[in-house]
Amino acid sequence: MTGMEFQLLGDVAVRDGSGRALPVPGVRVRALLALLLLHAPFAVSAGRILDELWADATAKDPAAALHTAVAKLRRALRATPPGPLLTGPAGYRIDLSGHSFDVADFEDELARARALDDPAARAAALRGALDRWPGSPLAGLPDLPFVTAERSRLAELRLAALEDGADSELAADPGPEHAAALAGVLRTAARRHPDRERLHALLVHALRASGRQAEALATYREVRAALRDRLGIEPGPELRAAQRAVLGDSARRARPAPRSSTAFLGRRTELARLTAGLTAARLTTVTGTPGVGKTALAHAAADAEQHRGAAVFRVDLVPCPPGELPWTVAEALGIDPGAAPPHLLFERLLPALGRGSRPLLLLDNCEHLRAEAADLTARLLAACPELRVLATSREPLGVPGEARFELSPMTAADAVRLFHDRLGRLSPSAARAAATPDVDAVCAAVDRVPLGIELVAPKATTSPLPEIARRLRAHGAVPGALRAAIELGYRRLTDPERAVLRAVSVFTAPFPTEAAEAVTGLPDTPAALARLAETSLLLFDPATARYRMLLPLRHFARAELARHDEEPAVRHRHARWVAALADHTADLMRGPTSRAAFATLRSVFAEVSACLDRLADGDPGQRRLAGRITTRLALYWLLSGRRAEGHRRLTDALAAADPDAPWYPEALAWCGWLGVNLHAADADADLLRRAVTAAVERTDPAATTLVGALALTAHVRQDRLAEARETADRTATALDERRHRWETGIWHLFHGELQVAEGSPRAALDSATLAGDLLADIDPHSTATADLVAGMAHERLGERAAAVRRWQRARRELAGLGADHEASYATAVLACAAVGDARWADAAALADELAGYARTSGEHFLLGKTATVRALLARRAHRDHDLAERLHRTAIEHYEADNRPECVAHELALLGAVAAERGEPVVARVRWERALRTADRSGRAHARVLPLRGLAALPDQPAAAHDLARALREAPPPRMTECPVHLTVADDAAPL
Repeated sequence: MTGMEFQLLGDVAVRDGSGRALPVPGVRVRALLALLLLHAPFAVSAGRILDELWADATAKDPAAALHTAVAKLRRALRATPPGPLLTGPAGYRIDLSGHSFDVADFEDELARARALDDPAARAAALRGALDRWPGSPLAGLPDLPFVTAERSRLAELRLAALEDGADSELAADPGPEHAAALAGVLRTAARRHPDRERLHALLVHALRASGRQAEALATYREVRAALRDRLGIEPGPELRAAQRAVLGDSARRARPAPRSSTAFLGRRTELARLTAGLTAARLTTVTGTPGVGKTALAHAAADAEQHRGAAVFRVDLVPCPPGELPWTVAEALGIDPGAAPPHLLFERLLPALGRGSRPLLLLDNCEHLRAEAADLTARLLAACPELRVLATSREPLGVPGEARFELSPMTAADAVRLFHDRLGRLSPSAARAAATPDVDAVCAAVDRVPLGIELVAPKATTSPLPEIARRLRAHGAVPGALRAAIELGYRRLTDPERAVLRAVSVFTAPFPTEAAEAVTGLPDTPAALARLAETSLLLFDPATARYRMLLPLRHFARAELARHDEEPAVRHRHARWVAALADHTADLMRGPTSRAAFATLRSVFAEVSACLDRLADGDPGQRRLAGRITTRLALYWLLSGRRAEGHRRLTDALAAADPDAPWYPEALAWCGWLGVNLHAADADADLLRRAVTAAVERTDPAATTLVGALALTAHVRQDRLAEARETADRTATALDERRHRWETGIWHLFHGELQVAEGSPRAALDSATLAGDLLADIDPHSTATADLVAGMAHERLGERAAAVRRWQRARRELAGLGADHEASYATAVLACAAVGDARWADAAALADELAGYARTSGEHFLLGKTATVRALLARRAHRDHDLAERLHRTAIEHYEADNRPECVAHELALLGAVAAERGEPVVARVRWERALRTADRSGRAHARVLPLRGLAALPDQPAAAHDLARALREAPPPRMTECPVHLTVADDAAPL
């Protein structure tokens, strides 16, 4: 694990080597940490600390307050004992050896970047350094003198780095699109620092590089007037040089040439659809979220049209202020607008647009002029019958006959290709070394938004790709130009729309309208969501009726949520929504709508999981809420195959739970039940005993019935039959088919499993049938499980065909419910039975089906069972002993990884059979003896049967036959859903 990360370029924060935030309690403690970090590696005396932190004498005893703050800080930083806070004769200091400090890293990166000769590499390195800043430095600290001074110093460093980076970007000869994005960043900075001439000069250069000479000159004039009015001075030499550079350009405003083909990569499908749409509709508007590539795609389509002979007119509306659209269009068409009024100017546009064949007018970036653009477009289309218009905007223009082309983020392949191309221009060697999975991870961290990829790719010249991806995911860093584009759309929203956007940023997965209403707590949320989707700040999927937010937007909105101090309240409402969802679906999953409830939970599970993770790291009340939610999701952990996750979360829940909580007995029981099924520690059995006692003492019949059912079946699966019978007898009095039918049905279902193990198959069949009747119209999953138990009973009664029919029906029902994990166990049972019945074709088909799910889930038991069935097929059906041996050894590896010693014993016994058939009796004996020792270690008496059968067949093993007879007589029958290998043998007398 790497060292800790200390952060001051935003909130004062500390993260451990895994990226997890370490809480540093109290403002004074965080101020102390900041002071020590800023002086590291040197010590700061106690007197200096008191002067800096307690100069206002708010503490009655500042020295005692300092000692308390040091103690708290020392405890907070002991993620890697003994911790980096050291005390010595000179005072206190932070030892940063093996750790990182973002301020020092930022200054080091600036020095390295400025030393680079290549302007493109220098610009990329400076961008990487600036992207370390997640917010205002030393955020959350009071305005102490050292804090204020450091904030000013860091702000000046950042501003100088921004200027140097922009200077390097321009020296690297950026394309028009990149220069336009740079101009947006510089404009924002220049507004915040109106007297900083270098910023204004760079802005003028960037506007010139983007082809917006008129706006560049207008910017110069505005700055000059402001300097004269406010300071009484003329622009300095750097700003005047920028003006001269613009004046030196050609004054003609001819149509822009087609954009460079190297600026556009990928998007072949989208480009083909868009160009085809330009023939079908006279007005097409490309819409999409900020940075998604609307401009690039529109210009690529215009290039394609121009290549086919169309007359293309391109108008960039970014510099166009409201009320001046006709003049901007006229200048782009090469018309000198002069002082012509709008109606005369419109008349002069028509002949220009009528020149050439199949004219196409591209209006790029219409967001801020939507109404004006719609009006002008409608009039032009009416007056010019041959004209077509291609517009880009974050929402449609609203003109009749308009075709909307919604642009999504790039595909994974296109995103990787774009990243490699942009990185290769800066560093071919870095591009060659960039592994595709690492590149894909970085692209995914910006949701494959092209502008994000363009801005992140240069970081790979100075940082490893996995580290870039980790930082983007952990800190939610949004590159500057992309942030500026997002912020522009955000500022155009109404206050309620902004509030809704901030609130729904807590969702990590697509969310429905009702979830957003619960989380925002605001009226008219549905209307705000629709508006946000219209402006492409949210994406709406009609197929699922859910909204989602792209990652860069989510990071921006979450930062705004924190800035408005709304995060705690929104997070609280989000957790309450998840809790209500868990309660509602838990009840539905115990009834006839269980299939729909399971599908609902599966569709939002990523959201639920993220919420549980947050609550688990919260205060005691939040951890208790996480425990309640986790317990209510118990059936989902079972049906979805997430048993290990459920066991882990329930274990954490019990650690934080109040034993008097209503859900406590069920949490104990489910945690123990899942643990036993995962072959976890013996402590799981103790949880079940405690659960039964807690439920009985509370005199809650429904809870007692359910907890008893879980406990008795877990004891059965651990061969503790006497304890299982005691549990069944202790809880049977709580059964009530009328008041708690579902729990009673579950109890009878698992009681049937006990009766099978006790050697009472006829009684077990009756219990399974009763369970099926009680659960038939309320819980199809448990009804299917009752078929599994009934099949077990039929098999014990010697009714193999009836057993197979029951197992087949159970598999169909479970698969239909989407319970793939449970259905796969039924498939394993049927595959083993097919081998035992010598139905080779059926066994092979079932093994193939089982292998498909096993590979997807990665579950070792199922992978092992697939190998077992195929090994038996290889030996018995095809006499291929070499293949059989390899497959049995593969099965052993999987069973060992899954902690299934009884299954390992079975495989060793079957390997002995392989050796015996090869004519290797000594090898066979060694394997059977090893299998017997493994069976004894497993604690499963029936696991001794197969190795004893092998040994009993040897001429020098008279005791083995006696031991085998006793094992068959005394050992409880094996459960085929645990390890159904006994089904592969027709009867106890058949050969292995």
